[in-house]
Amino acid sequence: MSGRLTLPGFVNAHSHAFQRALRGRAEGDDFWAWREAMLDLARGLSPSQVRKGYTETYRELRRAGYTAVGEFHYLGLEEATAAVEAAAEAGIELVLLY
Repeated sequence: MSGRLTLPGFVNAHSHAFQRALRGRAEGDDFWAWREAMLDLARGLSPSQVRKGYTETYRELRRAGYTAVGEFHYLGLEEATAAVEAAAEAGIELVLLY
């Protein structure tokens, strides 16, 4: 035995990576106002924005010890492809959840 302990990675089973862009933007509003802001954000994301934002989020997860993520995906097919590419770039396993 090498004297090192190996633990399995964590799994984030419920992620909405695009919501990372809402940090600090919806303070003080009620749930419904926040929900509208979230849906407006989701509708306005391009595939390149998804890839960039998700890559950053998934790298943050990897640094925290996560090795897999279940991503609730409200966006379109091109954005889903960008999410898959982001996960591969960040080195995390991905399951897209509809």
